[in-house]
Amino acid sequence: MDLAEVIRRFRLMYFLLKGLLNLAKRNVVITHRDVDGVIAGALLLRYFGDSEVIFAGPRDIDQVLRIVSLWRGKGYHIAISDISLNRGKVGAVVSSLVSLRKRGCRIYWFDHHTWPEEVLSTISPYVDKLCIERAPSATSVVAKYLNLVDEYTKELIEVANDADTARYSLEVSHVYRRLTQKHGTRIRLLKALARGIKLSNELLEEAKRIEARERKVLTDVAKFIEVHTTRGGRKFIVVDFRGTGIKGAGILVKEFCERYGADFAVVIYRDDSVSLYAGRARDINLLPVVWRFGGGGHPVACGCTLKLPLRDRLMAVIAKIFRRRYYPQKILELIDYTKEVL
Repeated sequence: MDLAEVIRRFRLMYFLLKGLLNLAKRNVVITHRDVDGVIAGALLLRYFGDSEVIFAGPRDIDQVLRIVSLWRGKGYHIAISDISLNRGKVGAVVSSLVSLRKRGCRIYWFDHHTWPEEVLSTISPYVDKLCIERAPSATSVVAKYLNLVDEYTKELIEVANDADTARYSLEVSHVYRRLTQKHGTRIRLLKALARGIKLSNELLEEAKRIEARERKVLTDVAKFIEVHTTRGGRKFIVVDFRGTGIKGAGILVKEFCERYGADFAVVIYRDDSVSLYAGRARDINLLPVVWRFGGGGHPVACGCTLKLPLRDRLMAVIAKIFRRRYYPQKILELIDYTKEVL
């Protein structure tokens, strides 16, 4: 059993125990970890009331639903937002949805990413309300289909749209992005928003501390940026955030793209986690790259989880011990494939 499998099983046990301790809660909200996901989750928590909140993403939605299907009773509402379903997860997700539906649970799924048509047609019979629509944010999809039209919701939609389209023209969008980097501040922000509090002084101070740490990290990361060119003449950069704790760095990467005149960026978050973000080229479609490796997302912002063999995982651990930079073979394959297709 490799390290990844140990971590996966630990996560499953964590969610199982957490669920058993929260059986009194009537509903479950499963949402993404970024700004849009947090705001969408807050709207769902306001709408459904007493709910257990779980953060997930395309890479682990199958595991989370499996656990939820084990500890949910009859007649609950399960609301999922800002999480796309990739081809490789369909079978496991359908199995969990079937189990939940048999117990009378109602399932709602709201998303604004691009889903493969075969995934949509396969999953549709097992979801009571499947709302997948191209939109600036999942928050706007949630608000539309739940008919949330109050002024507070409109303000939150504006922030979610600003963050998820990587415009970041609002200062509050930057603050929220920093607060979504860690679970503790992420869940506190979501619950505050659900109560109608856009930002507390305590969370604002925490965001300032995160910003200071972030700027130092960016200085170090910039030293190792690589520049490449695709067969089609597109210039792109490879940015390595491994070991920094930074997640969802689209707006930070945008600054690097401007600095290097890059059309897009390949961003490495972990040895097995890679995202692609558009830089100067906003007309680019990056999805073919991540689809090849089982991922998904938007044409201009997408990602995938790589299946690494044991050798690559061991080499990565050794490299960290000796403070050497090491790219697993799968990451090199992704970079080479990017050069070929874009």
